Amino acid sequence: MGELTYRRCDQGDLELLTSIAGKTFHDTFASYNRHENITQYINAAFNLESIEKELLEPKSEFYFALNGDELVGYFKINSQDPKQI
Repeated sequence: MGELTYRRCDQGDLELLTSIAGKTFHDTFASYNRHENITQYINAAFNLESIEKELLEPKSEFYFALNGDELVGYFKINSQDPKQI
């Protein structure tokens, strides 16, 4: 594995961010939940509208993790309590 780099996401990344966020959640939690529950949650929490709202929030930042040109993950930083965002 090469050196990881990070790039802040912007609105041009919305579709890719939405896709990787839903896939990451599914891959992490699907084995612990019923299929219909996971699907319902992903559809509600990881849709374009929801992710765009969070992406445009000044107190939240999303970043892609890259290994060379390969997207290997993402993360989000909240600079205030997420319940207030």
